[in-house]
Amino acid sequence: MTATPGPWTLRKAPYWGHNMIYLDPPTGRAVAVVLSDANRSPAETEANANLFLAAPAMLAALKAALRDGLTDSVYAQARAAIAMATAAQP
Repeated sequence: MTATPGPWTLRKAPYWGHNMIYLDPPTGRAVAVVLSDANRSPAETEANANLFLAAPAMLAALKAALRDGLTDSVYAQARAAIAMATAAQP
């Protein structure tokens, strides 16, 4: 079994009073939906969505590290995945 390939994009949309964040792969069909509810702030919901969004890049970096070791290229790939997950600049 394989996962839906990335890269994924975020798409925000209101739904029944909730803020929903869809994660869309290149195919255009959502692979995940992250909800904002009374227990989570919009910022926490967006942070959760960014972590999901970075999953394909993080997996690729881990595979590269196992295959190639921690080369400069793999290190940069891992830093970029972390930046994506934390919505920061690499």
